[in-house]
Amino acid sequence: MNKKSIRLSQRRRKQKLAKIKSTVFMIAGSALIILALNLDGLTDPARGYSQAELREIGQAVFQANCQVCHGEQGEGHQQVEQAPALNGSEHAWHHPDRQLSELISDGGEIMPPFGKVLTDTEIIAVIRYFQGWWAPDQLAMQQSR
Repeated sequence: MNKKSIRLSQRRRKQKLAKIKSTVFMIAGSALIILALNLDGLTDPARGYSQAELREIGQAVFQANCQVCHGEQGEGHQQVEQAPALNGSEHAWHHPDRQLSELISDGGEIMPPFGKVLTDTEIIAVIRYFQGWWAPDQLAMQQSR
């Protein structure tokens, strides 16, 4: 073989290797994305509960922990003047679920943290419960965030 054909052969080998590496990385990346999506579903604390069950759990959680400040129907400003309405008449529906969940779990400026009192499922359930008071367009807008 002459030098020219050796270089051509080496170039083809390198190109083939590059294609193989590229394909392997694409497959591995796709597999990781699929795995991540599936794991997210496995870790969903509300998985296995119907919406009706979540609302029932949420109602019990709300009555036991929230209504003293936020009102029986989420109208807000009961024993704590700064406790906002959760019934759609104020700003609660502007916040995405994750932010609502973090506020319930970690607390806020005045609101105490409930992360050690409530399970993740109960936090999701209470959010679903008070979202039941929101108008359909409010809920749709909030869920799009």
